[in-house]
Amino acid sequence: MTKNIISIHYGHNCTVGLSQNGKMVCVVSEERFNRIKNATGFPFNAYKYVIEHYLSGNPENIDKITINDELLKGYDFLEKEGFEPKHYNSYFIFSHSTAIPDWWENDLSKFTQNLLDSNKADISNILKNKNEKNRKLSELSKLLKISKNKIVLLNHHYAHAYSCAWGLAENNRHLVFTLDAVGDNLCATINILYKKKLTNLLKIHNFNSPGYIYRETTGFLGMKPDEHEFKVMGLAPYADEKQADRICKKFDNILWLTASGSFQSKFPTYLSNYYLLQNFVYERFDNISGGLQKFTEKLLVSWISFWVAKTKIPSIALSGGVFMNVKAVQKIAEMPEVKSLFVMPSSSDESLVFGGCYAGSLASGIKLFSPLRDLYLGQNFDDKYITEFIKKNNINTKYTIKKFNENDIAVQVAKLLKKNFIVALFNGKEEWGARALGNRSIIANPSSFRNIAILNKKIKSRDFWMPFAPSILEEDIDEYIVNPKKIYTPYMSITFDSTPRARKEIIAALHPEDLTLRPQAVKREWNPRYHAIISEFKKITGISGVLNTSFNLHGEPNVSSPADAIHTVDNSGLEYLVMGNYLLAKRTRADVR
Repeated sequence: MTKNIISIHYGHNCTVGLSQNGKMVCVVSEERFNRIKNATGFPFNAYKYVIEHYLSGNPENIDKITINDELLKGYDFLEKEGFEPKHYNSYFIFSHSTAIPDWWENDLSKFTQNLLDSNKADISNILKNKNEKNRKLSELSKLLKISKNKIVLLNHHYAHAYSCAWGLAENNRHLVFTLDAVGDNLCATINILYKKKLTNLLKIHNFNSPGYIYRETTGFLGMKPDEHEFKVMGLAPYADEKQADRICKKFDNILWLTASGSFQSKFPTYLSNYYLLQNFVYERFDNISGGLQKFTEKLLVSWISFWVAKTKIPSIALSGGVFMNVKAVQKIAEMPEVKSLFVMPSSSDESLVFGGCYAGSLASGIKLFSPLRDLYLGQNFDDKYITEFIKKNNINTKYTIKKFNENDIAVQVAKLLKKNFIVALFNGKEEWGARALGNRSIIANPSSFRNIAILNKKIKSRDFWMPFAPSILEEDIDEYIVNPKKIYTPYMSITFDSTPRARKEIIAALHPEDLTLRPQAVKREWNPRYHAIISEFKKITGISGVLNTSFNLHGEPNVSSPADAIHTVDNSGLEYLVMGNYLLAKRTRADVR
């Protein structure tokens, strides 16, 4: 009998996950349906999709649902808006005032203490008010159309920690670090995971969150908080080294590692904007980015070093939004005391549902789990659907369309790449998470710098300093990355230093300044179509990888459906699109580049 466990995240980038008998079978984010990037709210469409496609349309087939919001504080925000999914910043307005308040200058200690007292009282009231909790659970049961006794509330950071269990050997001890801005009043935890059991060693209050510092600095630099932190990270290598060191010391004054291995801040770090106004108004934006990145890397390395030494556990796992910082993860991987490393893919809050499904499965008596493999867990559109879509929408009026078998279409794409044409790929089940992994990707010849300009100006509208990433055949990846610990990298969750061969053959897929790369190792068994394209490209160029970026327009989620794919090609400089076994070419494309 199948045990169906669903997990729901209704915060930033709201998502639904489904496991069956200890195997993750579907994970879909609401943004892919409503086309609102990082949609926040109840994931109605994602939930409906899972119920209809995996549970015969009947919620009664669910054994358990985990909600990764133990205190139900996130529920309060959603209830005010009728649970309607919106852009994240529509729920949480971050004020980046240019005026410094009097209390900051004259009474910060007292103000901070008042905030702490108020927070403690708030949490105490939540824990005492059983009637309010029951009311919320009753409302959730109506939304979900299931019995209230099937709903399990799971701590946000425990969900982050349990998400790593899918990728770890259960008979070994692992030290699991979780870190983000805030979740259930915490910003971080440290746990030992052994034989499916979590043992907590440390919890850190969200007032001491380094994630808030990164978020507030992102906003201070004129970018979107909780969305554009990766741009700040990408900008950091351009900073002057001495200036970055100087600015790093200013960040050190905000938050530091204590003698007991925790974080302590001078003030609640979500107020960091006022500190930035005092200290950084006339600083260069690249130097601020460089100083912030140095501060983050140094803090995390010191934190992890402390706890590895204390526990004598050299096998570590990382989860939570701060660990989306792939450059900081590289520094952690290079620590001599770290012997093995697992980074939860797309480790922001959309990954909570993996931990929720794992914990829910344990609570349902499931003992055997299938390890995490590929991330092709989303919607699927087969050739029959694509054929009908093309005919129904008269796509041939704007595109020339040819159909090939799987082998021949790989050859055709490889030839286009060699000629420096850029190709969009739409194949099979979509990837879950922030990284495009070949089924909803835009790919290009990685040896040509010219392709960076074309992608940035005509297609992606990206900031000029942002790097692209490579997809490399798994069997050849050691030729391109410096990876002495043999850290497995199929999910684009860590950067590496590049080899001389990489700097020659895939230069357009490296960071232009520091020449690091964030690779996807492409396994034939996980994605034979994508592997075949890269293999054919290797045959005619000698290069074992391609430049890979997400298939979307600037500010939009990655494409999900054929309609999304056509919309993206129509409204960009893309000229070629592969959908299943069809190769589409714009009739208006340039014959010669």
